Amino acid sequence: MINFFRKIRKKLADDNQPLKYVRYAIGEIVLVVIGILIALQINTWNENRKERSERDYVVHELLAEFQVNLELLRRNVDSNKGLISQMDSMLHELKSMRFPGDENKILINYRMDNFLPSEGMINSISTTDSYRYIENTDLRRMLRNWSGYVKDLQENELEFMEVRRNLDDYLSPYIRIRTQFPKEDGISVTNKLELSNRLYQSRFLRGIIIKEGEQLIKKIEEIVNLLEREI
Repeated sequence: MINFFRKIRKKLADDNQPLKYVRYAIGEIVLVVIGILIALQINTWNENRKERSERDYVVHELLAEFQVNLELLRRNVDSNKGLISQMDSMLHELKSMRFPGDENKILINYRMDNFLPSEGMINSISTTDSYRYIENTDLRRMLRNWSGYVKDLQENELEFMEVRRNLDDYLSPYIRIRTQFPKEDGISVTNKLELSNRLYQSRFLRGIIIKEGEQLIKKIEEIVNLLEREI
């Protein structure tokens, strides 16, 4: 560029045609500026295209992940409701049972379906700057709070597991857990009230887990709806 202006200045001095070469110089400058602007525009377009591609990937992966989590949690809640029904039946039958003698009627099924969500994409965007791809502020807030939502549910699941272990420890001298047969040594349940109270405690915690699971389902459904709007 410097050499270019030097040549122009020399030419002006030699030919004594300032107006002609000033217009020429201005034209050259305009062409250079236009070239720079075009290059900047192309670069901006490429960056925007790359940004859109990355955003589409993040949103689609998040949507797929939360759709899976929604289905997992729905099955978890349905399973827990089935176990609540089993405990209600057990508590009803317990009222008419006599101990010793009716141990073979005790059937406790404590299969625990903990909610273990898929969190690969949500963890990925949490450790990067990918939240900037989420335009909806409510959605961005819910995604940032996701780990807290899950933690509340899992803490109650852990508490239930402790109650379940205590119940298993209480019943283990008397019956074979998850079978319909008393233990071979013939030891019998002697305190029906204690067994009933332990079952009620377990049922109460399971009910809390169901309630929190249903609340989390609503949050996931809202997240899924908002993600679909982002597409």
